[in-house]
Amino acid sequence: MPSEHHSTELVSRDGRKARGIKSGPSSGSKLFPVCSPPDAEEELMVLFSRIRQIRERPLFVLVSEFIDEEVCEEVYRWRKVLKAVAVNDDLDILIHSPGGDLTACYRTARLFSQYTNAWEALVPGYAASGATLICLGSCNIVLSDIA
Repeated sequence: MPSEHHSTELVSRDGRKARGIKSGPSSGSKLFPVCSPPDAEEELMVLFSRIRQIRERPLFVLVSEFIDEEVCEEVYRWRKVLKAVAVNDDLDILIHSPGGDLTACYRTARLFSQYTNAWEALVPGYAASGATLICLGSCNIVLSDIA
């Protein structure tokens, strides 16, 4: 991850926001990534593409300053895409968050597990508290050297 602090959020075309960003095959979804600061978006997308190429697996990215019911609801909206891209049990979900509401985190982990047969959690920096709970729902947790 870049050394500067970047926040990313997923925004639907009608303006609803959930912190996080989805990267992966085009799904026809109404969601599109928004990055703050805007000049970091290209760098992050290149980084996400590189991770997908190296691991040869679809990648979803969940970056959140606080995982709450809104984030959980956004993950629920991803369910069809998650199910479609995880047909070969190969799916990575990059998680970077200090956590949040434990009930929402538990529900998010269950959603990932319900709509995919198997997934791996990638933790580049930190996944604390409730974000750790989400990672524990995966089949495997991959940590960076600094995680």
